[in-house]
Amino acid sequence: MAPPIRVAASMAAMAMFLDFMEGYLVVFFLVYGFVVPATFDCYIAMRVPTIFYLIKLEC
Repeated sequence: MAPPIRVAASMAAMAMFLDFMEGYLVVFFLVYGFVVPATFDCYIAMRVPTIFYLIKLEC
């Protein structure tokens, strides 16, 4: 049986680590949920008029 202080310390360390990881994951999901699709949407939005313009020229 480990001393209660050591158990409490390891639990606190674990909680801090999980808290840190959770923050990291939240940032990760925010980046992948918003930044990447937004960049992709901007790219598409920039591309679509060009495509329409080319189609108009072809017709």
